[in-house]
Amino acid sequence: MSLTDRIAQGLAAGWKVTDAATLTTDQTHEADVVVIGTGAGGGTTAEILARAGLSVILVEEGRLYYQKDFRMDELTAYAALYQEGMSRVTRDGAIAILQGRCVGGSTTVNWTSSFRTPDATLNHWADRFGLDDLRPEAMTPWFAGREQRHNIAPWAADPNVNNDILRQGCEQLGYSWAVIPRNVKGCWNLGYCGVGCPTNAKQGALTTTIPGALDHEARLFHGLRAERLVMRQDRVDHLIASALAADGVTPSGVSVTLRARHFVVAASAIGSPGLLLRSDIPDPYQRLGKRTFLHPVNGTVAQMPQQTDPFTAPPSRSTPTTSISAAVSLVRSASNWKCRPCTRQWRPASCRATARISATPSASCPGCSLLLPCFGMAFTRTVRAAPSACGMTAARSWTTRLPTICGKVCDGHSGPWRRSSLPPAPSGSG
Repeated sequence: MSLTDRIAQGLAAGWKVTDAATLTTDQTHEADVVVIGTGAGGGTTAEILARAGLSVILVEEGRLYYQKDFRMDELTAYAALYQEGMSRVTRDGAIAILQGRCVGGSTTVNWTSSFRTPDATLNHWADRFGLDDLRPEAMTPWFAGREQRHNIAPWAADPNVNNDILRQGCEQLGYSWAVIPRNVKGCWNLGYCGVGCPTNAKQGALTTTIPGALDHEARLFHGLRAERLVMRQDRVDHLIASALAADGVTPSGVSVTLRARHFVVAASAIGSPGLLLRSDIPDPYQRLGKRTFLHPVNGTVAQMPQQTDPFTAPPSRSTPTTSISAAVSLVRSASNWKCRPCTRQWRPASCRATARISATPSASCPGCSLLLPCFGMAFTRTVRAAPSACGMTAARSWTTRLPTICGKVCDGHSGPWRRSSLPPAPSGSG
């Protein structure tokens, strides 16, 4: 249970880290590679290239927050660590999109559940789109390398009551269950994974690949918004970026130009096409920002006869399922299981389709009360019942025939999303 702060140590040792809020004049910098985004993709790319001896510049719109800033305070953390202060939604306001906006990206605020892409999905991509380099046998060494780098393994600690209830339900229904792998080292079980890990137990990009890149002379600009990639003839020549003030939102008026031989755009499934659209990058097939899919997640909360304290221990900690194959409804029912309080008897919700889904116990920290669809005394009674609540979230495989959410990205912001159906799944794909 080490409290060693890699970021504080690195800054003291002279890492090349620039807070764009401190810049007072326009400037230009050059490198072999500019990596836009510091999350899972950007961090991994930057570390590999820096270790190979290339000069690397990392660009992050969010600010650098680390152990000293992670105080388990939802009010300040949501505003600072998430896109649009945790208020990013689709244009119609129907779906919330929780995305990190800080160094480390969403790996800084996620719940540490870490899965390999299923073989069925990889084979589907290869068979349908010709992506043979993504076959399971080709990806296995990459998965193994990431699991080692981020200390990914099934969580060995006993589950809390909130987690264990899902195991009990699975066993009563005859569903398969397994312990979720997590990218942690010396987890303190505090339960505030979503607001930044105060003990550095979470092995996201912030504590692994970003320090690894900076140790090998990479340079990090944070609080710097990538505005536009500029092409010269048939290649990208430079990136124009805007410095943000200390509030992380207001442009300071300072412009930074970054030149490189290569540019890596790793700014998320929303940020990346947004940047490419703003840059008027050639798009001969008119696919930029199109067919952007959200992974629908249904939330369910039940009041149990016993005390569960769902706000203790990390969300999805030692959770009893990574793949539940069951006949459940994701079409009309908001919940995939219903629990009868006082009897602990579990039964499936109305069965309308067969799907492969992944269900995990959900976080129930105090901020979750904002999601309750009630007011006044009803809200008060519900919050008072929180110690006996059991929460669960469920997502399903995108290769199933069930409805999903498809839409487009417009200049980096969520566009007009619509409900649609995916093409039929190939046989055996889940």
